Amino acid sequence: LRLAKKSESDLSMGLQMGMMEVYNENVRDLLSSDPKESKLTISHHQDGSVNIPELIVNSIESADDFQKIYDEGKAARATG
Repeated sequence: LRLAKKSESDLSMGLQMGMMEVYNENVRDLLSSDPKESKLTISHHQDGSVNIPELIVNSIESADDFQKIYDEGKAARATG
């Protein structure tokens, strides 16, 4: 990643995390309050980008945040 030279006050970064599972041709949001009922739609754009508008994403500020969200999503998977 290359950034133009800027002062630190001009830059802002963040990290977000979402988790989904494709199972039996259904795409499910693993961070939903009811993952078995969440059905996501995936849209592909001509520029090659992919969008999943209903996917829940959470901000991550630490390794502990990541682990907590990962564990929650992993527990909701249909397969181990």
